[in-house]
Amino acid sequence: KDLPVDVLDDMLNGKIMKLVATRRKIGEKLQGRMLPAVVQQVNNRTRGLGHLKVTKSSNWKGEVRDINKDNLRHVVNIEKSECTCLEWQHTGKPCEHALVFLIGKRNVKMEDYLHEYYSLERFRAAYMGVVEPLTDRSQWPNVKLDFVLHAPLPKSSVGRKRKLRFRSCLEKGGGHYKKKPPPKGQLGSQNRCKKCNQLGHRQAGCPTNGVKKRKPKPRKIKPNTEVDVECSIPGDALLQVSPRPVTRSQSSLRSPLGGTSSLAVLQGSPGPITRRQLPMETWTPASPATVVVQAAKKLTPRKRKRV
Repeated sequence: KDLPVDVLDDMLNGKIMKLVATRRKIGEKLQGRMLPAVVQQVNNRTRGLGHLKVTKSSNWKGEVRDINKDNLRHVVNIEKSECTCLEWQHTGKPCEHALVFLIGKRNVKMEDYLHEYYSLERFRAAYMGVVEPLTDRSQWPNVKLDFVLHAPLPKSSVGRKRKLRFRSCLEKGGGHYKKKPPPKGQLGSQNRCKKCNQLGHRQAGCPTNGVKKRKPKPRKIKPNTEVDVECSIPGDALLQVSPRPVTRSQSSLRSPLGGTSSLAVLQGSPGPITRRQLPMETWTPASPATVVVQAAKKLTPRKRKRV
């Protein structure tokens, strides 16, 4: 419908001419009184009719009850080709109620119960005519009309007016023409840089800006206040220096013999020296207290997670 009137009429003429010629050739090859396709369609509908029950009043009349539809009943008259469901009268083909009644008989031909519209004679008469062929537009005769045919008056419709007309398939932009799809990841219009006047980026991300070096942030180093101290001062000396009174827990630091060292106790003992007392005999007083200070550990700050 997007073609001009003359081009559209020429295309429809060619299609109709081809269709009529094909149907005429089919009608010449068919045999019988009715169309075979319609007869086959009616025969296929005779299957799956177990939900219908027939009560005959004569060989041509009867009641057909539908079990699935609350025992809905219809009256069938085979002589007049009628049924109370009105499907047979409207389509010209026997309905399911008439088919149940007909399959109960012997040697039934469905061709006898079809309307004359489906006959082969009517089919051949419909396509007997010939569509005249036409030349192309350049060979058409020029006709001068006594009147001027103008375009129809436009009707103002509701809503926004269209800017472009519908292009035909013969023009660029018609049905066969498709626009190039946008690249992946791109939706809508592109940004234009104000610095280089190029599309695809902004002024902040322009490649002409170069790469700026980031200043490293100073790391905060926490001083290590932990100090390991080794003390070799005897317990008696610590108790004598302390100005506070001696408690029970501090009195355990004293040597067993009132301020004497363990070495003097071993030397004055009359009994033999056991293996447990031997290390005490060979013990020598340690050097004065030394303070060992460990170097502060280097702390690396944690990296922040980018959101």
